[in-house]
Amino acid sequence: MLEFANQRRNLCKKTTTEISRKSTRIRLEDGKISGMIANHKLASAVCDCDLENFRPRLVLHNRQNAY
Repeated sequence: MLEFANQRRNLCKKTTTEISRKSTRIRLEDGKISGMIANHKLASAVCDCDLENFRPRLVLHNRQNAY
């Protein structure tokens, strides 16, 4: 189980780094993560994708690459 969590974290880090390096401006739509988790059909997919940490990580990478 821990190995899958590490793989998700690694994918999130790589994806956010790549997006922030390739783009000068990034716009994100606010998705209702809590609402998606409440929907039992989407809950496992949302939790598996680690979407809660994607936005903060992307903002952090974007700030680091701006300077």
